[in-house]
Amino acid sequence: MEKILIRRAFFYGDLEKVFTKQHGKEISYNNLLDIDAALNLIDEFSEPTVAIIKHNNACGVATRKSLLDAWKDSLACDPVSAYGGIIITNVTIDEITSIEIDKIFFEIIIAPGYSDKALDILKQKKNRIILARKDGLKTDSVFRSLLNGVSLAGEGQKQRIKGRNETCDYQGPRTR
Repeated sequence: MEKILIRRAFFYGDLEKVFTKQHGKEISYNNLLDIDAALNLIDEFSEPTVAIIKHNNACGVATRKSLLDAWKDSLACDPVSAYGGIIITNVTIDEITSIEIDKIFFEIIIAPGYSDKALDILKQKKNRIILARKDGLKTDSVFRSLLNGVSLAGEGQKQRIKGRNETCDYQGPRTR
């Protein structure tokens, strides 16, 4: 576990188990929030999909047979809000798609891989954060801060949680 100081906040974890940073500036606290939202969203899809996230909200998502078509259709959802956001996909980014993606400003792009030419194109912006996502790091548990506490959500698990003054049993959602 590493401890990273992020603008009066700390992140405890190992980002290198989730992705390899290919390029760009340091990842901020707000970037971490958007990256988390992006990863949780893209994991819902198995066919070529592109999602654009800004301020923890999807402003475009599209699944198509080709990555280029998925990119164009996700951007068409809300091209104004997409500016400065995070782009995530579940397939390797090719040169043709990277040329189109490079036409707008965005802070971060996340993909399982990049062709060599795509990476060269995307690296032209010195501060752009380029992340290559690693396989097999999906979890069923989600922890969130909520109302001065912590929420644990997950499927099919039973957790015993001890608080300062109470203990509760949590059983994940039931399937019908």
